[in-house]
Amino acid sequence: MPHDEPSSPPEHDDAIALRPRSATVISLLVWVLGAGLAIDAVLRAGWQGVAVLPVPVLIMALVWAVLWLPRVVVHRDRVEVRNIVVTHHVPFAALEKVRLGAMLRLDVAGPSGVRTLTAWNAPALGRENPLRREAVIHEQNLRGRGLTRSEKLAHDQQRSRSAVLEERFVAWMAQQRGAQGAPGGDARVSTRPNLLPLAVLAVCVLLVLARTML
Repeated sequence: MPHDEPSSPPEHDDAIALRPRSATVISLLVWVLGAGLAIDAVLRAGWQGVAVLPVPVLIMALVWAVLWLPRVVVHRDRVEVRNIVVTHHVPFAALEKVRLGAMLRLDVAGPSGVRTLTAWNAPALGRENPLRREAVIHEQNLRGRGLTRSEKLAHDQQRSRSAVLEERFVAWMAQQRGAQGAPGGDARVSTRPNLLPLAVLAVCVLLVLARTML
C-alpha cells in the first residue's frame, strides 16, 4: 500500500480500492467451494443436477453483494463509499473529517449541515495480535514509557490500510491551499442505489423459489 503521494497531473488518478482482507479471503473461498459443488452436481446427476444450482448461486451472489462489492475507492480528489444498498460519491471539497475507529466514518458537509457516512466494508482498526503487541512493548521499553491512549490510537490509525484516505485528503487540502489560498472544487455529495447487485439477488431468490415449487 503506497504511502508516499507524489505530485501528479489530474489525469493520473491512481485509485485505490479498500476492503478488509478477511472479506476478500471469505469471498474467494465461498466462490471456489460453490463452483466446486455446482460442477460436482452436474457431473454426477447430469441435467438433473442443474436443478440444485440456484442455491449455491444464491449463496455466491450474496457473498458478492455483501462482502466483495462493498468497498471504499480512494481517488486523488474524491472518495467513493460503496455500501450494500447505495454508493456515496464524496468529493474532498465536501469532506470535513475522516474518523477511523472500529469502522471508517466520514463527516461530510451538505445543505442541511454536517452528516456522517459509515463505510460498511472498509479496513478499520483490528484486534491486536501477539506479535504486534510484543513489538509495541519493545518500543515502549526503548522509549522508557508506555504509550498513552491517544498515542496508541494514533499509532493504530497510521498502521491501518484506510490511512491512505486521510493521507490523500490532507495532500489535497495542501494542494488546494497552495494553488488558490483555500480549498475549493465541487462540494456536492451524490448517492445512488446499487441496482445491479440488488437485481442479481432478486433474480437468484426467484430462481430458488421456483426450484422449491417444482
